[in-house]
Amino acid sequence: WTPPKGGRRRRRRGGGGGGGDVDGAVQTMNFAYCGEVCIRERLDRLEVGDGKEGADARSDKRGGDIVRTGTALWSASLALSDYIDDRCGSGAWGSETLTCVELGAGLGLPSIVAARHGFRAVSTDGDPSVLSLLEENLRSNLPEGSTMGAGGEDGQQVHVELLDWSDFDSSKREQDSDRHPVLAHLEECGGRGADLIILSDVVYGATRAGWGPLLRTVNGLRDHRRRRRLLASESEVPPGRASRILLDDGTVAPCGDSKDPLVLLGYTQRRRDMSAEEEGLFFAMVKRAGMEARPIPSRLVPHSDERILTTVFELRWREG
Repeated sequence: WTPPKGGRRRRRRGGGGGGGDVDGAVQTMNFAYCGEVCIRERLDRLEVGDGKEGADARSDKRGGDIVRTGTALWSASLALSDYIDDRCGSGAWGSETLTCVELGAGLGLPSIVAARHGFRAVSTDGDPSVLSLLEENLRSNLPEGSTMGAGGEDGQQVHVELLDWSDFDSSKREQDSDRHPVLAHLEECGGRGADLIILSDVVYGATRAGWGPLLRTVNGLRDHRRRRRLLASESEVPPGRASRILLDDGTVAPCGDSKDPLVLLGYTQRRRDMSAEEEGLFFAMVKRAGMEARPIPSRLVPHSDERILTTVFELRWREG
């Protein structure tokens, strides 16, 4: 992957000033669903914090103010939401009921869009003070018939959970008493693990100490999925299935029968936040974690011309 050169990041229409690419006190958003292939819907309400109270280790300096990153709506969140919406709305990902996990969800827009398309969702963040906004946004925009928390056998479920990547230890998943709540929610969402893992703007200079734990968490979620499938089928891969489902355009589709989840990373290049050396270090860590980062062609990401420094990547495991 060669980072984009030059150019100024364009602010999405309707955005305000302040901490994020789009922010404000309370917004009612007309989310641009994917044109003619999907019915346009309104997100009833998206709560956005002022981003300046109680800043912690996941906050950083922007424009002289301390900004709480989880309470602003960032460019990568919009890009991922557009991409998920387009893939689902066009039928590229099929009609199967799938489960997604979002790490570092903040305001949770990608989780909301996935849920609106029928995904069971486990939306997580490591900042306890962000969870109330995240839960309110999900609750306000749930599709009809879905529930917060555990629902009926056939009901769509949406969960919000605190998740510190450094605390996620997949080696404890054997014992119910030690199982992380995120894994418990995945059991409630069908029991086969995450089909889609969403990483939205979680990679920048201030999160450098968390990159290793983040990638171990992703691998832990993959291990959990493989274990659940192995227990259910007594076979590593069902006949005729592979580690991933490739589409004609070269991208990967999440699928309940593939042994690996699809991982989507939304990354925005901001040199004031992260140097080229740090950027290279992160992608080197991705390789050491057994994955490769493949950029989604911009023509497949709606409105990509409005976010020229934001790239959506697929993280694919190299073996199998």
